[in-house]
Amino acid sequence: MHERPEPAHERDTFRKVLHVPVGYGHGEYDSALEQVQLDIFRAHGYDIVEDDPFDADSPMEMGIGVQTNVRDGYERDQRIAYEAGVRMPESFDVRAMLEYPGAVIAKPYASDRGDLKYLLESPEQKRRFVAWFIAQSNLDTLFKDGDIDDDLVQNLLTQVANGEVDQEKLEGWIFEEQIITPGTYNTSFRVVVDAFGRVHYSQVARSAAPKGVDADPSITHTTPLPRSMGDMWGADTSILLAHPDSPFYIAPKHITSNISTGGVRLRLNGVSAESPEDRTALQELGINPDEPRLPVALHDTSSTIGRLSRGEYPFVGVDYLIDERTGEYVMLEINTGPHLDPQALGLAPDADETACEIALLENMLAHSPLR
Repeated sequence: MHERPEPAHERDTFRKVLHVPVGYGHGEYDSALEQVQLDIFRAHGYDIVEDDPFDADSPMEMGIGVQTNVRDGYERDQRIAYEAGVRMPESFDVRAMLEYPGAVIAKPYASDRGDLKYLLESPEQKRRFVAWFIAQSNLDTLFKDGDIDDDLVQNLLTQVANGEVDQEKLEGWIFEEQIITPGTYNTSFRVVVDAFGRVHYSQVARSAAPKGVDADPSITHTTPLPRSMGDMWGADTSILLAHPDSPFYIAPKHITSNISTGGVRLRLNGVSAESPEDRTALQELGINPDEPRLPVALHDTSSTIGRLSRGEYPFVGVDYLIDERTGEYVMLEINTGPHLDPQALGLAPDADETACEIALLENMLAHSPLR
């Protein structure tokens, strides 16, 4: 590694510096990709520095792996969204969530690709969710005489209904207002933008099935309901939310449009959409299906977010929804090191993630505003 650069006030404003954590490129996992990343930056004239303060006023400085705390990642997204002038869904602590009259989305801070996201529409669903979380963190007390202890469950539900909840027990979860999107399908936008503010590609993800048309929109389990600690070995505790025989049952629904959960990718690259379903989804979002492009407002906002995120990763994937009620764009999250679409980057469909990242980094640095 290079020596630590001079203090920020003495630096060249346009010095090319990449900040990385100590030991980056030499760890047990992903070190091959990390070395390739570092080699690409060096080839483009960047100094690689470890454990050095990031200078937000220097437009050519970037970071990889600077943000490691998931909770701070959410708060970072809120800060960047505020600076970029785009709102995020209103969030609540657990007591405020229980009192909020509308539907909320519950998700862990570390949720990925729509995993473990739950729609809580009624007061009863909200109470059962909170009671479940408290119970599953102390499973050894949940079972009695070969079954779930009904008295314990009812006591938990009563405590939750009375607001007797320890906020710290649910610190790992986010509760956000549900944003209803317009149209027939659940939809979301993904914009991949680099640290210089250049948008590399964008897409709409739509759910495979229309809203509310599924014969059974609930997430079902074929395994029996656990009735003892022995039954719980190897089982996901979320079964207690999804199994109809469980006292914590909330009839969870499929609510995401993620490609990884069966959604359909609609690239906003100017190529006419072919299927009637795709054309309908685009039209309902106000996008011309004959020449689908990223709306100008989202392009400009994403460009700002890319520049504001350059201390986190050289490129990010920004996810948005359209609020059917207000018509405004709402930012869901900023994904550092997002999963990339090979074809959108001009690669073969089967190109792996490493090839995608290398192609994007090379393209980004080759088109740097200060080469």
